[in-house]
Amino acid sequence: MMYLRRTRASILAYGETFVFSLDSAIAQGLFTACAVALLVHKSIVILLYAPRAIHEIILYGPFLFTFDLFTLVFLHRGLASGDRRWQIPAGLFCVVIILCSASFMSLYLETKTELNWGRSVEVLPVNPVLIYR
Repeated sequence: MMYLRRTRASILAYGETFVFSLDSAIAQGLFTACAVALLVHKSIVILLYAPRAIHEIILYGPFLFTFDLFTLVFLHRGLASGDRRWQIPAGLFCVVIILCSASFMSLYLETKTELNWGRSVEVLPVNPVLIYR
């Protein structure tokens, strides 16, 4: 039991060191906002398509968020770099991700737009009797 606590504590310490290793407050804010935007966007898209069974979430969940994790690792490496040639594109990419996620959320929340038009549009058959009245 003690080994499990030590392992959990070392994983949390490594994660804390990873997140707070950025020197600039602007880089830290961009990285945090980008991480939140990626995770919220993916979660909303998953919820919009349909409720999933528990075994599907357990089986497919790690594969769904792996790309986001790799993206965050590469963005962190770029933002933590000492070279401006890596920091500027990583910062711009963070801004693009944040803007895309925010525009998606505003389109969905403000206009109530559904992603799957088959679920949101109902086609009614035309009754010829009603046309001639």
